[in-house]
Amino acid sequence: MADSSLNFSSIVATPTLYSWAQAYNAGKLFAALSVQKDKTEEGIPEGEHDGLATLGKDLLTTFEQEFFTLETKDLTSIKDAILKTTAKVPTEIKLSFSCAFLADSVLYLFVASAGKIYLKRESKIGAIIDFSENKSDTVKSASGYLQTGDTLILETDAFSKVIPLQSLADSLDHQSPSEIAEILAPLVHEKGDEGAAAAMIISFKEEAAVASSLIEDTEEQNTPGESINDTPSTDPKEEIALASEEWSKYRDDFAWMKENTKKSDLIVPSSQCLA
Repeated sequence: MADSSLNFSSIVATPTLYSWAQAYNAGKLFAALSVQKDKTEEGIPEGEHDGLATLGKDLLTTFEQEFFTLETKDLTSIKDAILKTTAKVPTEIKLSFSCAFLADSVLYLFVASAGKIYLKRESKIGAIIDFSENKSDTVKSASGYLQTGDTLILETDAFSKVIPLQSLADSLDHQSPSEIAEILAPLVHEKGDEGAAAAMIISFKEEAAVASSLIEDTEEQNTPGESINDTPSTDPKEEIALASEEWSKYRDDFAWMKENTKKSDLIVPSSQCLA
């Protein structure tokens, strides 16, 4: 356990010749990553079978180095670190990267290229980020405050295809992260050809955490080193205040603070989730 307020567990599929995945944790930094190649009739040349594993491990090492050398860890700087990392991904590789960082009671969430991040709060569950741009230089993010008892699920794109929302919702009912992993892991391993499935399940028990919203940023496409937010804010409180009028309309549903909120974006009771 990384902290007295955190409890977590992971699920990782067995790698294949065409896919590799890993779940990562260091302190209050969490991630689920996968890299894939398209299957071809020619197969993978001998000597390149470990290429995906090498690439995946290198990406995690690079991200770790970029992240922990940041002087200020906020939405903008962490996005930059992710973009510098994913710049190393070859164009023929499909990347999926979901990441979360907890700073005090503030939660920063990111998905690069493709992936999903779900939040379960009390009896409701919904996707905070659902992204499938499949471009390694594109990142979608969210930030906000935690409430004690929240459960967060970081998923690679392949994991979300193996485990439908209804199965995920059923497994979260009054279960610890390790118990959730025990329920879902057999379903992942049944798909022997899906080595890109990985997930990190994290529960929060921070009594001092303030219940609040998670704010979805618009997706941004940039080269490393460029400003990612047009109007970056280092204080999530400011972001929440700016959207307070819109948020008041959707508070009970944990909806996005966006004028174009879709009905499908609303977090619904887990008992009503559809696969």
